[in-house]
Amino acid sequence: MRRYRLLLLITLLSLCAAVAQEYHYRGNVLDDATGEPLIGANVYAEPKGAGTVTDGEGRWVLTSKQRVKTLVVSYVGYKSKRITSPRQDGKSISVRLEVDETTLSSVVVVAKRQERALRESAMPISVISMRQLQGTASSIDEVLSRTTGVTLRNTGGLGSASRISLRGLEGKRMGIYIDETPFGEMSDFISINDIPTDMIERVEVYKGIVPY
Repeated sequence: MRRYRLLLLITLLSLCAAVAQEYHYRGNVLDDATGEPLIGANVYAEPKGAGTVTDGEGRWVLTSKQRVKTLVVSYVGYKSKRITSPRQDGKSISVRLEVDETTLSSVVVVAKRQERALRESAMPISVISMRQLQGTASSIDEVLSRTTGVTLRNTGGLGSASRISLRGLEGKRMGIYIDETPFGEMSDFISINDIPTDMIERVEVYKGIVPY
């Protein structure tokens, strides 16, 4: 009877020890080419096990309640490495990662003139570039009169001021800007026709809400 009780006690103690057992793994992660430590590399167990990251010297320590079958070491810009059946005898596991170099087959650079980029934007806009102005118009009125949606009405004879209408909008409901400056703030005695066409880089006509 005493032997039975002693055997039962030993069995219970061994079960408690198995439940409380933990597995400890440690090591370091280095750059394969330079041997420098990789700070912040990820080390985790698969599948969905414990995980950790390397410290300032590339070292890591991982504790798991169950034996780890596979360790995965990963770092941004490097090829991940898998370690099968890692040892947990207290010895350090040194892992060296190779740089993941991605080779591009080709690189295509497409450049667009600012006028073309504006025309291809989603906003309803007409753009007249300097090329179109050279030798084709002597005043801004002539340029605007060829633009769809713009109507000009002369208040008098040659050289008189013109009233510009954009899709039926006139006066304060329509704005004129020169280099992002409201035209009315420049001078009360200047007309847009006083600006030589050879000084104009381009004319933008927004037929809707004016962007910032």
